Amino acid sequence: MILFHYNHSQYRLIKMMKSKIYLSCLGAIALCVSTPVLAKTPPLASQDVSCHFKSEFDDTIPADVSYVKFGAQPFKMFKTNPDYFSSHVEDCQLHHGRYYVLSVSQSHPARTLAQSLIEVTQFDLNGKKVDQKFYNQGWTCELTQGLIAKNQKLFIDTQCTEKSNFDEYGEMLDPKKTKSYRVEIK
Repeated sequence: MILFHYNHSQYRLIKMMKSKIYLSCLGAIALCVSTPVLAKTPPLASQDVSCHFKSEFDDTIPADVSYVKFGAQPFKMFKTNPDYFSSHVEDCQLHHGRYYVLSVSQSHPARTLAQSLIEVTQFDLNGKKVDQKFYNQGWTCELTQGLIAKNQKLFIDTQCTEKSNFDEYGEMLDPKKTKSYRVEIK
């Protein structure tokens, strides 16, 4: 049996080195174990990412006014650009880290027919407007179904017709001349 004899300072040095090696090994193990867990952690329950909307009639315009609410933020008035006579929010969803707000706007230009426009406005998670696009496949369209999530994509179902399908009073001449579309939101 071999015995090692160390003086007090050598013993403390060896003990300190062993503890540093031990601590660094523990740190490496903890990092390796916690990294996959952190990557798979879902959003915290306190992080509200819901999307809500409501509409109220405003006598001063007179028209419906829509409001949207992203997560824990308060409701704020939803406005389109350009500002049409009436815009009504029809659906709102969180998809791939963005809020998508689907609205239908009515234009009322002087001495001509009213036109219905379908648009989707995108907002980031903080509620800042990122993008806005119109999705009409004809002169005027109506929404037949709101935002549809399918295969990691968003779609809307619309029914559209051309201006020539209306008389001078705004009445549709032939309902059979409408076409249905499923449009991908990009």
